[in-house]
Amino acid sequence: MRQFEEFKRFYYEGFKLSNHLENLSFFEEELKLQNITILQNGENFFLYDRHNFLYYFVREVRDFKLQKSFVKILGKNPTYLTQNEEFLKLNGFNILIKHAQMQLLSPTFTPQNYSFIEEAKNEDIAELRKFFSQFFDTTYLFLFSLKELEDKLHQCLIYKEKGRICGGLLYTNILNGLYIDFIAVRENLAHKNVAFALLNTLIKRHPKTQLKLFVDKLNQKAVRFYEKAGFSYTKNEFNFYFKE
Repeated sequence: MRQFEEFKRFYYEGFKLSNHLENLSFFEEELKLQNITILQNGENFFLYDRHNFLYYFVREVRDFKLQKSFVKILGKNPTYLTQNEEFLKLNGFNILIKHAQMQLLSPTFTPQNYSFIEEAKNEDIAELRKFFSQFFDTTYLFLFSLKELEDKLHQCLIYKEKGRICGGLLYTNILNGLYIDFIAVRENLAHKNVAFALLNTLIKRHPKTQLKLFVDKLNQKAVRFYEKAGFSYTKNEFNFYFKE
């Protein structure tokens, strides 16, 4: 932990550029659990988590010959986003995907119950992980372990057809609302409105709660779906980068 004490000293003095959102206690706890490794280069620090995501804290903007890893950047300030992207390009990172945040202040429909939508159960955990893994990249997007999914069962709605999971929605409770983490639906189902039914059920269960999500800007089908439901863009972006 001696290296962390050095990091903490510089942390309080301030860095020129960083991509972290978590507080200092988060990193201290993750280091104790050995979920994060810390590397130092002069007065610059690089923390890698167990999914190979990089958190950087730098006082110099230069090429540090960084190792293969993922980086996520969340923000709404154009200058902050541009500075981080330029730093990442300098260090050999390429954009993986760019997300725009959307929020639902008031739905364009009256929420109702759908009898074919249910909450996931313990026996669904393994199939649930396999289902979402078919739609979302498991190296940097869908990172839930079986244990983590078990802890989120009360925040997961599913649709089954012939005993098989064919639609699912995962969400997270936050202080001022709910975040939709993932929503996916198979094609050619008996019900043609499963995605809408999943979203509708979530809103029905949380009628006065603000919903937020991040959507791939290039996925126009998803964008149109959310816009039709009443979602609108905010200024926040959530972008992923990768160095091979």
